[in-house]
Amino acid sequence: MKRRVLALTISLVMAAMVLVGCGGSKTDKTSDTTSTDSTGNTVTEGAKDNGSDNGAAGEPYEVVMTFPTLGNTPADLQLVEDAVNAITVPEVNVKVKLYPISLFDLSTQSNLMIANNEKLDLLLIFSPIGPISDYVNKGMLLPMDELVNQYGQDIIAAEGKAMAGGYVDGALYAVPSEEKMGRQYGFAFRTDILQKYGYDFGKDLITYEQLDEMFAKIKAGEGKDFYMLALQAGSTGTFGAMNLVDALGASTATGVLMNGGLDNTTVVNLYETEQYKEHLKWMRKWYQAGYINPDVLTNTEASTVLIQSGKYLGNLSSTEADMKFNLSKDCAQDMTMVNITLPAASTGMYQTSVWSIPITCENPEATIKLLNLTYKSQELINLLKYGVEGAHYEKTDDPGIIKYPDGINAGTVGYLQPLGVFGDKSKMYQMQPATSAYFDELKAFNASITEDKSSKALGYSFNTKNVKTEKAAIDSVISQYTAALEFGAVDPEETLPEFINALKAAGIDKVIAENQKMLDEWLAQK
Repeated sequence: MKRRVLALTISLVMAAMVLVGCGGSKTDKTSDTTSTDSTGNTVTEGAKDNGSDNGAAGEPYEVVMTFPTLGNTPADLQLVEDAVNAITVPEVNVKVKLYPISLFDLSTQSNLMIANNEKLDLLLIFSPIGPISDYVNKGMLLPMDELVNQYGQDIIAAEGKAMAGGYVDGALYAVPSEEKMGRQYGFAFRTDILQKYGYDFGKDLITYEQLDEMFAKIKAGEGKDFYMLALQAGSTGTFGAMNLVDALGASTATGVLMNGGLDNTTVVNLYETEQYKEHLKWMRKWYQAGYINPDVLTNTEASTVLIQSGKYLGNLSSTEADMKFNLSKDCAQDMTMVNITLPAASTGMYQTSVWSIPITCENPEATIKLLNLTYKSQELINLLKYGVEGAHYEKTDDPGIIKYPDGINAGTVGYLQPLGVFGDKSKMYQMQPATSAYFDELKAFNASITEDKSSKALGYSFNTKNVKTEKAAIDSVISQYTAALEFGAVDPEETLPEFINALKAAGIDKVIAENQKMLDEWLAQK
């Protein structure tokens, strides 16, 4: 059941992140300029090589590259791999071997491969189930600063401030694959229900009080078996999906900056804040009023499936441009996005899916050239994401928008890569019902993430190596309490103090002090 819930979590996280070929001539730069960006990390502009090296001598180097799946390996994987190599061999003299690994097993299996010195050149790290720092603390990753500065100009150009997500202790160990420079949180609600009861929030931020009034009205009209939020057991809770919190490149177990770090650099225990306590009161009220299914702690159905049942108004969601058409498709009906937070940026947003070079790589230069090509070549990016044009998808008259060929759907197509984790995702096509307006909306959204909407700790990532014992104990406590509290299933007046005492016994105050110390040192060096 946990794997089933994780599949949903993964899908929503990746949906929140995502959803011909470019020229390959080599460009030499005569000078390098090194500067410190707004995140406090060093980025070099004007590198020696743009990553294209079709004149390289010798046999192509084989790059074994993890290919994340949700459990099923595509039937046409070899066909796509052959098409990939038709691009990469002439461009960068690299032959790619796609190595399928279920995302559920990615952290465990990649750790074993590296520990056993098996050939692995390019590794996807999915931070929610295996943070970058875990690999770094085990000495499993190569630093990438010089490699990216010399061969990764397309990476730098595509990712910009998102490069902040790849740093651990001041060194670059990973490259993000992120097309959104921030996140905005809220809800995906059924459009027909909102229209039926006369609600239109536009781009305004909804409040807890407005939600309460709306939930009461809809519940009275739809009946006792109709619920407001489609939640499921095993998900990470509700507070972080309705409030801005900067977890400082780690997790809520190690302390956070409230209000997304937009106006402060004080690391606090989230669970002791008044904002958290107030949130729990609302969730408890909604649970007792019947707005939340009483079986929420045991339900394992995906939220999209629950919404399709016709018995739910919607669910928590990030609300960027792609989410409306992605969730409308997944829920089989039109969904309206309603915001509850302003858009903002923090380091953790840029760490969800990142690419690293493990110590088992024998040719890091060839590998980084391949990685850079995935940010440069639109043909390669979409080949990895959607497969071969004509066989697995067709272009439409709407620029950048594709569809399945006649007689084929997501269940029958020979190549399906549901995780958008490759290269410059702003160059990725979008599947219908998206329209080309999405690309303009994405540009506008990214332009809105200005410095005042970025955490003051952007670029800082807490390394838990000095408090790993306490961190493990705190994680255990959090997993025991948060779902019941944040779904409203228990009385926070009784359970929250018990939860806080357990966190303190596990050592959370020590961890937060260590986090604050490291953050202060990082800020002093900016």
